[in-house]
Amino acid sequence: MDNFEVKIKDSLLRGTDNSAMQKDIVYDKLINDINAKGYYDMRKNRPIKKVLTVAAVFVAVLIIFFTVTPTGRVLAQNIIKYFAPEKQIENEVEGQRGFVNADLFINTVNKIGYAIYIDTELYTVEKTDDKDIIKAKNIPDTYPSVQMEIFQVLSKTPDELLTQYMSENQGKYKTVRNDGEVTYPIKSLKITLIKGSSSRDVYEKIFIVSNNDGGSFVIHQKLFVEAEEGHGARFDNMLKTFEVFISSDYQPAK
Repeated sequence: MDNFEVKIKDSLLRGTDNSAMQKDIVYDKLINDINAKGYYDMRKNRPIKKVLTVAAVFVAVLIIFFTVTPTGRVLAQNIIKYFAPEKQIENEVEGQRGFVNADLFINTVNKIGYAIYIDTELYTVEKTDDKDIIKAKNIPDTYPSVQMEIFQVLSKTPDELLTQYMSENQGKYKTVRNDGEVTYPIKSLKITLIKGSSSRDVYEKIFIVSNNDGGSFVIHQKLFVEAEEGHGARFDNMLKTFEVFISSDYQPAK
């Protein structure tokens, strides 16, 4: 990704004062239409024909709005690329690289939100009052949980949460490791928690990402040792698509 595309992506997902970023108005209308309950799962929550119709209208509006200049055409291409209702994502598991179809999932809290692409062939999405849970299908009840929880903490920075979680988990796990700042699968602060070394011992990873307004997103992967190479890798592949965005009418906290 070149520097120009990086700047476009940052503008699209985090909001700017640039007049070209009036596209946020269109984007907010898209969210309101396809995501009235605060989240969007193309296969499970809307008939596919209706979703494709909304997406087609969105693309049509973008084409009209952004194709006046060469820069506008690039912007339109990037918006479509980053927020397509469905796309293929890279999936590298146990040394085997391929691609899987993934559906867009969006959630917002106080106009700060995130987008992620989810492999809905292997995972379901459950929304609770305080978190979204991406859960593996067909895991026997006798096995530990295999899920990735995503939630937002509005009042604490990543550094504050790192200190809190390190303190809270001491003594609860055989390994409580502060991995510090990482770039894979996402730029974040990371903690690794491991109960033991047997195949069904709990193995967890916590990624803490800034919400760009004094708060944080927390991504908590809950696995077991044997599942880390498979489901753990798939969670990481989905997490590579995680993006934070701020709507154009959001007023930052003072």
